[in-house]
Amino acid sequence: MTAAHPIDPAKLREKYIAERNKRLNSRVGRSYKLAKDQPKELIDALWSKAVLNRAPVEEELDVLVVGGGMSGIMTAGRLVQQGVTNFRLLERGADFGGTWFWNQYPGAACDTESYIYMPFLDETGYVPTRKYARQPELQSYLKHLANLMDVAPRAFFNTKAQSFTWDEDSQRWTVETDAGDVFRARFIALCAGSLSQPKLPDIEGLGSFAGKMFLNSRWDYEYTGGTPEGPQLTKLADKRVAMVGTGCSAVQAIPHLAKWAKELFVFQRTPSMVNYRGDVETDPEWAKDLKPGWQVERMNNFEDCLFKPQDVAVDLVQDGWTDIARSLSNLDNAKAILGETVSDIAELMQVADYLKVEDYRQRVQGIVRDEATAEALKTYYNVNCKRPTFHDEYLPSFNRPNVSLVDVAEGGIERIVPEGIVASGKIYEVDCIIFATGFEAFSRTYVTGEYTVTGRNGQTLEEKWNRKFATLHGVLTNGFPNMVLVGHMRDGGGSTNSNFPFHHQSIYAAKLIRKTMDSGAASFDVTEEAEHGWRAQMRAKAPPIQEFLADCTPGYLNNEGHVDETALRFAIYGGGSIEYANILAEWRDGDGAERDLTFVRSA
Repeated sequence: MTAAHPIDPAKLREKYIAERNKRLNSRVGRSYKLAKDQPKELIDALWSKAVLNRAPVEEELDVLVVGGGMSGIMTAGRLVQQGVTNFRLLERGADFGGTWFWNQYPGAACDTESYIYMPFLDETGYVPTRKYARQPELQSYLKHLANLMDVAPRAFFNTKAQSFTWDEDSQRWTVETDAGDVFRARFIALCAGSLSQPKLPDIEGLGSFAGKMFLNSRWDYEYTGGTPEGPQLTKLADKRVAMVGTGCSAVQAIPHLAKWAKELFVFQRTPSMVNYRGDVETDPEWAKDLKPGWQVERMNNFEDCLFKPQDVAVDLVQDGWTDIARSLSNLDNAKAILGETVSDIAELMQVADYLKVEDYRQRVQGIVRDEATAEALKTYYNVNCKRPTFHDEYLPSFNRPNVSLVDVAEGGIERIVPEGIVASGKIYEVDCIIFATGFEAFSRTYVTGEYTVTGRNGQTLEEKWNRKFATLHGVLTNGFPNMVLVGHMRDGGGSTNSNFPFHHQSIYAAKLIRKTMDSGAASFDVTEEAEHGWRAQMRAKAPPIQEFLADCTPGYLNNEGHVDETALRFAIYGGGSIEYANILAEWRDGDGAERDLTFVRSA
């Protein structure tokens, strides 16, 4: 190994395996429960609602949309654009926003550039105030968008759908809510999202803690002081705080806790790769020069830069995501290490990955002063084993004298006691525990929304998908007529920029509903043959992901190290998000419906 070749691939391979095995062998940390199922005050206000100030209603609708987040607003807005206005939107929260309504922790912001993440910017003329918009701006914009697209007057808040039942005789869905409503809708659009069910590690004694506990995604500003707009957490000045978790949301919140808490203990099982962020305010001169169509062009360019960076001449976004993609596709440095004669692409790509992570480890070494802390913050797994993060204040937080990193890679948190947290045989006495332990990744819609969906012949969606998960394009599923799924990132097109697949799925759904209404048909249903065809196409395009995930450190992407066929069936489309979008466009604007759907022509 020389200065020009700063890594030893064989030794790194051994180190990666050892670090993974630490976590695989840990008796704590790899199992979890959904927070909603915890019998504790911690979750009493998990879905806190304002007092419902309306009587139950019964309505006949063309469409019922479930979810007031980004995908729900986009789908409802597309319906309006298609002239479908007899719809109702249900949202369990007190306002629009979805993720950006519930996640109001200090520092909450998008980690994909605002200019491509926030939907319909070209149509609304709105330009975000900065490269990475923060929660208050994101939620405010989504509320503005709902009003602008005439969705807001059709929304019921503080209302959770409980059951959907298909009636073959009337060719309608009967929908009942926790507010006593009964809707009869021709179509239902389930837009409940994929990352909305908070989870907690299965830790002994969770209910015994005598202090304050809450979820990072359900922040308690009454306890900490401050607001989402001004997160001055002044009430923590005399508090000892534990943050459990070091994923995306924790990375954003920890710098604020470090600034205000008397003492902060950060409990880390696996470090995140925390890359340079470079957030800046929007240049008004740049904004003035934007031409019509600028956002779609920028979105498409970003997807191309991620999927085939070597073929893209100009990177419009130039952020951490595209930098990672370029680094992993640049095999020249890998060849310099392995030798020019090595031609195994997989081997070269692995070394390119080693090099990129080594860059991050050098970043940690240059910022964090305490050697033991720095070593614990270094990542030893492939870049895409865990979602990379981007922040410029996180690593410096560990230089503060009031901040301690507690590494629980091997033993996990042993238990919680009235005084605090026990780890490695030591009690950490704290006044407050905050869980930043993430969400159940890519939950199925009936888990996310906590409702039952009963289709033809009394079969529930849970029964079908437990037996055999199958969809067409991730949007339609056989046996559930007149139902569309929007905002779900699996068995279809996923992207770092979630707005991108939502953009195309919402058009697909709204046009299909409009087409069905115009045809005079009472209902549509996707055929099993179409589902089989999509499964075959997904498999044909799938990269060899099983071995990759099995080698990863435990995390949500590989089901905490439990890699099986079930996890693989939830893969995103391997041909890339642009190709997926083109498939949806060709299907909806061509003869896809006539080929892949069956129609009932009369009720």
